[in-house]
Amino acid sequence: LVSGIVLVPLILRSLGTRPYSLWLTTGELLVYAGMLDFGVLTMLPWMVAQADGRDDVAEIRCILSRALAITVGAGMLLAAVVLAAWTIVPSALALGKADFEVVAGPLLVVVAAMVATYPAKIFHAALVGLQDVRFTGCLAVCQTALSVGLTVWLLAAGYGLYAIAAAAALPPGAAAVASLFRLRVIKPAAVRGWPAPDIASIRAMVVDGAGAWIGGVGWTMVAATSGIVITSLGHPETVVVYACTAKLSQLLFHLSRVLPDSALVGLAQIDGGGHTDRLRLVVTRMLRVHLVLSGAAAIAALCFNPLFVRLWVGSAYFGGSALNVALVGALVSISLAHGLVSCAAVLGYRRQVGLVTLAYGILTVTFAVVLGRVFGVAGVAIAPIFSGAMTTLPAGALLLRRLSILSLRWLMRDLWWPWAWRFAALLIVIGVAGTASDWTTSEYVFRALLGLVAVTVYMLSMRSLWRDLPPGSKLSDVLSRLKLTRSAMPGSVGEAKTWG
Repeated sequence: LVSGIVLVPLILRSLGTRPYSLWLTTGELLVYAGMLDFGVLTMLPWMVAQADGRDDVAEIRCILSRALAITVGAGMLLAAVVLAAWTIVPSALALGKADFEVVAGPLLVVVAAMVATYPAKIFHAALVGLQDVRFTGCLAVCQTALSVGLTVWLLAAGYGLYAIAAAAALPPGAAAVASLFRLRVIKPAAVRGWPAPDIASIRAMVVDGAGAWIGGVGWTMVAATSGIVITSLGHPETVVVYACTAKLSQLLFHLSRVLPDSALVGLAQIDGGGHTDRLRLVVTRMLRVHLVLSGAAAIAALCFNPLFVRLWVGSAYFGGSALNVALVGALVSISLAHGLVSCAAVLGYRRQVGLVTLAYGILTVTFAVVLGRVFGVAGVAIAPIFSGAMTTLPAGALLLRRLSILSLRWLMRDLWWPWAWRFAALLIVIGVAGTASDWTTSEYVFRALLGLVAVTVYMLSMRSLWRDLPPGSKLSDVLSRLKLTRSAMPGSVGEAKTWG
């Protein structure tokens, strides 16, 4: 996401609006094509984490052996699906022959790389399950740097969309190879002596991953279908405007989910180790972090986004205040829904969560098409709010209630309401203050100050929800001196493992 902020102005200058819009739309289709592992790569970190929590290296070897067989088959299936869909895609997206020829060659480059590197993805998933956070974090930074460097170099050399395709295809392959070597260093027993997988064990893993896979399809329909819907409605050139307007919101909400999502593997280890007394505490804290951070992201996006897009790519690529508000509202809804159902999935309700999330995705696309025809791109953006209220939000709460993790009364009274009324009050103040920007001599300065003040006031007003969270020893000392935190509660989650 950060690299996109750096590269998009260069890409627009090099390619133009329409070719880049076509690439974004067809790129969303590749996201679906990359999900043919039936959820195995999604589940693999959780399975490895649970086996590691039991210190069962033999089980880790069996898991990786079965996953390798499945991903080899997934790579071959991916090639077959792309070949079969090659003649269908242009008519499905209402693209002319000339438009499709612009993206056809670069798409083949990306597909070939995906097929070749699919099996090697299991090694990175294993490192995530082993919580090798230092290496995986550095690897992500290096992968981003390589992608940015390739894009800039090849665009300057005049390779057009092939530059973007190469930057999307090569870094993941390099990261997969590096992950294999790292796994050999930190867990050598896990990469040797793999037993040959039998059909029954492979089938069991696929069936177990079906829920996560179905859920992944649903989340993809929510997050990576906007361009397809907008193009199918006959406005492919608007895809770039939508993407540029959504960029800051997506970046901020992605960052807001990093902290709670990083605890999912630890939650799986706690569950695998049988520490049921700690599950309620961990899930409660994760949901509170989701709400507090997503609210801060929403406030920042509302205040800064008009200024950000104008300075970044120009005011012509800002879709307007209605689209900005719609994007922020949808992403807050998605963040809470994600927190609820991801916890339920880790704790055993993978199939149920998968079915609910698939319904969520189908309803989102349906609402996006209907509302998009009526309200334009803002209607496409607000679709997840309506679909989430009917599917993932109530279902996630009910599943956690079934596990005796939390009650619906607690969710509404102690979690949602204390956050919602403060958030809504601040939104009203921001809306009123925003109208004053018309009378200021410098809108840039006004919006920057409004954003800084609003985020600060928000975090202070939400102190009752985050002040007792364990921030880590060094930061905790600083915050304690400022009287912004309480002492860590008993039973707090330990720090993630790091490997030397």
